[in-house]
Amino acid sequence: MKFKIVFSLATAALLFVGCADKTERIDVHNDQGGQVMALDYRDFNEAAGKSVQSMLQSGAVDKRNGERVILAISRIKNDTMQHIDTDQLVKKIRVDLLRSGKVV
Repeated sequence: MKFKIVFSLATAALLFVGCADKTERIDVHNDQGGQVMALDYRDFNEAAGKSVQSMLQSGAVDKRNGERVILAISRIKNDTMQHIDTDQLVKKIRVDLLRSGKVV
């Protein structure tokens, strides 16, 4: 009797696991998803990109002798009620600045 109960529970568990939806990856470079009413990663990518471009165009990181500027990026504190991946935001800023060739 005990074996039948354990076997039935194991079979039911396998059925539930086997019926799960497939995971779908989102290509962040070519995302054609619809707009949402909240902030999403596209908003942060756009804001980080515009901020970096503004900094580079302002000349704030230009040196007269052509050397690269040493720049330290600190942590960003999320002081909102929303979950914001601040590490991803910092990474985007850091990568864009390094790719510019003007900072180390």
